[in-house]
Amino acid sequence: MTEGIVMVEGALAVLFESAADKYRRTSRFPQDRIHFLDTEKLIYSLPTPVSGAWIKD
Repeated sequence: MTEGIVMVEGALAVLFESAADKYRRTSRFPQDRIHFLDTEKLIYSLPTPVSGAWIKD
């Protein structure tokens, strides 16, 4: 589960709770790093809805 998400220089920085001491032993894959997702790549990699709202000009 995500603990926090914030925008940093055009990317989403995602922090997960799984590496916290409370969850480390029971988590299958503890995430102890902040993951950065490029928002432009993320948005334009999604399927285009019927309305065409996400089509890049």
